[in-house]
Amino acid sequence: MKTHLLLYTFTAICLGCIASQAQEYEYVPFVRENVEWFDGDKYRFIGDTIVEGKTYKKCYQSNSCPFEDNMRLYGLAREEDRVVYCLRPSDEQEEMVEEIIYDFRAEKAGDRVYLSWENTYDGNECIIAQIDTIPVNGGKRRRIELQDSYQGIYIEGIGSIGPSQGLFHLLFTIPTEIGYTYKTLDYVKNIETGEYEYVNGRKDPCEMEYEYTPYVKECCFGYYHYDPGDVRGYDLDQFYHYFITGEKVVDGKTYKQLVESRNCNFSSGTEVALVREENQKVYLLDGTREWLLYDFSLEKGDIFTVEADSPLNPTGKELKIPVTHDYVTYWVGQVRKVIFLEGYSPWIEGLGTTDRLPLHPFDPDCGTQCGDKLYYQRIDDEFDYLDNIYNRFDIIEPCTSSVSTTEADALRIARTPDALVVTLPGDGYRLAELIDTTGRLVWCEYLDGEPGEVSVPTTALAPGVYVVALTDNLGKRTVQKVGWQ
Repeated sequence: MKTHLLLYTFTAICLGCIASQAQEYEYVPFVRENVEWFDGDKYRFIGDTIVEGKTYKKCYQSNSCPFEDNMRLYGLAREEDRVVYCLRPSDEQEEMVEEIIYDFRAEKAGDRVYLSWENTYDGNECIIAQIDTIPVNGGKRRRIELQDSYQGIYIEGIGSIGPSQGLFHLLFTIPTEIGYTYKTLDYVKNIETGEYEYVNGRKDPCEMEYEYTPYVKECCFGYYHYDPGDVRGYDLDQFYHYFITGEKVVDGKTYKQLVESRNCNFSSGTEVALVREENQKVYLLDGTREWLLYDFSLEKGDIFTVEADSPLNPTGKELKIPVTHDYVTYWVGQVRKVIFLEGYSPWIEGLGTTDRLPLHPFDPDCGTQCGDKLYYQRIDDEFDYLDNIYNRFDIIEPCTSSVSTTEADALRIARTPDALVVTLPGDGYRLAELIDTTGRLVWCEYLDGEPGEVSVPTTALAPGVYVVALTDNLGKRTVQKVGWQ
């Protein structure tokens, strides 16, 4: 099965109910209220505003459950004569610059539309390759395919299905421009009725049942330490593993060992502390004294105190840190609570802080400045958290037996004179990538979620070692190194 960039096979997606032959076509606008778009973040149009005599709808973005708990203004949009305009702050100037993001007026293949990054019709001319209609919620909508594959496909009332960098960055995003920040549209939902107009493998995460996720559990945290001066972030100089494992009873309390290791085996590491969790509070035993490491029961307005002599506090002064806000959000495949402390990194339920080592949450000189970042949390052979943004295949592969199993059994790669033929290990895969040893993306292709094969062209590539990476509907990546002389 070979697919083309962005040309999704729509048999793999659900577009509501099955249409009958008697369906009538009626144009559905893109800019409308009571609709939610989701691509990892949520977007809704809520309310109107007037700018220079023109009425726009306000587009809000959120990643919380419910939406209103953490929504922020993303931009403004209006629709006139089936043309969709948006206003966003320009990077170069303070005034808002109006852009054309969709033109639904095209009627047939060969028509031209002008979708701009800048004012009015001074932007990019696009030629329509094909127009057809698809069934959506008992009606029909037109689907417009642009001639250049990277410009994509968009649907009336739904917009582009990806890749994107947010609701107003839907087109003109080729791999060299978007790097690893691509998103694809997961769903479009009527928030009043709960009906979905479009679903691409994942529905509303806020419909998932929330259940507290403990921090202290048998698991492995994988951290990388990179050089912040390296703008590409490829020069990794250290990698840390922290294991929570085993049990010890001290003064009648049961603790687990927190072990630091520089390799994949905790038995060769060093026990740095004992930890336990009770009533959503995480305690650390340092010698004979117990300290509060995290309190995931905190809410907005609460104060978290770190004592002056705590081994977690390098300042030597008592810290009284207010909680500015908290909310439940969808975080890497799971609904979790996030707590924001004034001046410090947020706490993420089950994970702790993601930009500091486990015992450094209150170090003002560490975190992002030090280049410490949580890359993954693994429970047995499954990832509970995986930071896909940086695509650091070279540091995760040695310590993940699930990847080794995938290499040996599930992911089969055959080499032909001009391609690599990759057998997909099941269904649900949406993206295939080929990455070189510097971490540069050299090829990618969007998949339709069906099982089969994907062909990776190699005639233009120099001999050497590369990595094949497959990403599924939930963002989980399967990687395998491959090379040829």
